[in-house]
Parts: sequence; C-alpha cells; structure tokens
Amino acid sequence: MSRTMLGASVAVVCISSLASAANQPPKVAPVYVPPSYSWTGCYIGANAGGAWEKVQNTLTATNGAPPYFGVAVLPEVSRNGTGSLDSGGFIGGGQVGCNYQSGRVVWGVETDFDWTHHHDHVGGRFVYSTDPTSPYFLDVSNNEKWLWTARGRIGVTATDRVLLYVTGGFAALRVDFQQTFSEPPFTTPPDGTPQVATFSKTKGGWTVGAGVEAGLWGNWTVKAEYLYAQFDGETVSGSFTGGVGVPRAATLANSVNDIHFQVARVGLNYRFVGP
Repeated sequence: MSRTMLGASVAVVCISSLASAANQPPKVAPVYVPPSYSWTGCYIGANAGGAWEKVQNTLTATNGAPPYFGVAVLPEVSRNGTGSLDSGGFIGGGQVGCNYQSGRVVWGVETDFDWTHHHDHVGGRFVYSTDPTSPYFLDVSNNEKWLWTARGRIGVTATDRVLLYVTGGFAALRVDFQQTFSEPPFTTPPDGTPQVATFSKTKGGWTVGAGVEAGLWGNWTVKAEYLYAQFDGETVSGSFTGGVGVPRAATLANSVNDIHFQVARVGLNYRFVGP
C-alpha cells in the first residue's frame, strides 16, 4: 500500500471516530437526591397513656420520755407502717421539641409536662400483740400529681417516614406524702395529740427511654414511647403524745426510698417545617 493510500485510510478512521463521539449524549455528573421526607424542624403535640410507680417505705417507731409504747411492740408498730406503695393510672399532657436531620441520623430535644394522679397507702386498724383490746390506726400514703421532663433525643430513620430513637435527660415529679397515727382515746386532745407527718415536694431525678415516630399526612406525626424515671427518696418524722394522767411520747420516722416511675404513652405532633 502506498503512503498516500495509508494516510487516506487513517484520515477516514479518525473522521469516523469523531463523528461517532459527537453523536453520544454528554456525560452528566450525578446529582444528590434528598430524602422525600425530612424530620428537621420544631413541633408541638399532645400525649396520653399509663404510668406506674413503685415506692418502698420503712417506718421506725421510737419511744420518747416517758415512753408511749411498750418495748415489745415497737417492732410490730414499725412493721405495720412499712410497705410498698405501688400504684398505676392515667397520664396525659403535652410536649414541644425540635429535630435536625443529617442523613439518616436525627438529633433532637424535647420537653413535656404531664398531669397524673397516683395514690396508694399501707396501714389500717391494728391491735397490739400484748393488748388485743386496744386498737390503734396507722396509715402511710403517697400521691403523685405531675411529671416534667427535659430530654435529648437521637435516632435513625428506618424509612424516610419512620424514626427509631432513644432519649434521656432530667425529670421532676410532684410528690405528696402523709403518715398518721392515732389511738383513741389516748391521743385525743386534751390528754394527747395524734401524729401527722407530711411532705409536699417536687423531686428531681433522671429519665431514659426509647420510642418510634412515624410521619402521617402533611406535617403530622404519631409516636409511641416508653420512659423510666427515678427520683431521690425522703425521710419524714413526727412525734405525738398520749396517755391518761402523765402524757407519754413517741416518734414515728418514715424513710421513703427511691421513687421509680414508668411511663408508656402515645403522642401526636404537628411540625412547623413541611415534609
């Protein structure tokens, strides 16, 4: 083949390659497609469910001077005022919070306030083992009125519209406690006074939990969650006098151990940033 024909062949191949490349569509860099649903934004909502508390209290009876109780019955009086104050009931209220989503991870903060009413007591009418004809009345009761929490949240999206999360932070519980003792007619004025010891306090503590939240239509979401909270105990005591002729004295001290509180509830939220 002559050099002229070889050059012509190479030119034809080059021209064909250029023409084929010109007919190919241009390459486009991949574009990131964000999720169709975003959890970023603030929200407000309401919740309702059940709550359960467990409180163990220990009563200790001690004599004053002159002593009111016989030494032999001090342990049984203490035992009759000791018990587990366990109760359960409805809880409901509202919450506000904010979320920020980064990829599949969702960070958030939430605070809530719930009303509740739990009541339990131990005690009743008792008689001394040394004198079954002399009844006395001993009652220990505990009430919770409301629960507040302020928590952080972190979760991952199982799907765009389903969020699984854990949560934890601070909690406060309003607690009313009362202990009473009477033995008519010995503790009836003017010969004596019955014993009444109370405290009404907001107890601080901590809480942890977990939950699942799902996007509904528009800006609405629904959630179900469980919280466990624990609060410090308290000691309350009171003295009383009673008897005929010479007033006799005694003190009943009640040690309320840690308060354990559990919540299982569902909630409905409205977010202020659209999906």
